[in-house]
Amino acid sequence: MTVQSAEDPEANKGQDASDRRERILDAALSLFAEHGVEGTTMKMLARKANISAGLTYHYFESKVDLLDQVIKSRVSSFPDLDGRHHEPVDTVLPEFSLQMGKNLRERIDVIWLFFREYRSSETVSTQIGMRREECVNSLASYLRARQSVGEVRGIDCRVASRGLLGSLFHIHLLEEPPREFVLELVEIFLAGIKS
Repeated sequence: MTVQSAEDPEANKGQDASDRRERILDAALSLFAEHGVEGTTMKMLARKANISAGLTYHYFESKVDLLDQVIKSRVSSFPDLDGRHHEPVDTVLPEFSLQMGKNLRERIDVIWLFFREYRSSETVSTQIGMRREECVNSLASYLRARQSVGEVRGIDCRVASRGLLGSLFHIHLLEEPPREFVLELVEIFLAGIKS
């Protein structure tokens, strides 16, 4: 009588491929941050990911494709505001700002990669622009919803969103500010936008 393994070999292949892809992305992020995109070779990447150089092309068509995937998969997540349009700004914006700061600090390596490559890489500058617009539009949409119920005065919600997001980004860039500092910043922002 033959005893079959409880593990499915096909599932393991898929898991191995997924793990390999994640190792490549992690290695790329690390090397891009350390050496820049132009300074990182596929050979360096393969060595760091512990795979053959040719295998990297199985997962990613080119270094530009790899960079694009690193940015898409490793960018700090933006706190979801879509389901919160009915909640008051006094509740949402402090929570949002604290979460945004936490997300930024968790992915500071990606942010530094952006800074390093922004001017020399069209892929990076395009991705940054798209990501920034998504964030600004999400926050502006929330603020417009609160404007429609009279909670936020008649301001340009995109300008207000860029102002808050820019401030949050700036204060988290070099160090993690105290929680009280972030909450005070939000309180000042709220004083300027509330009806």
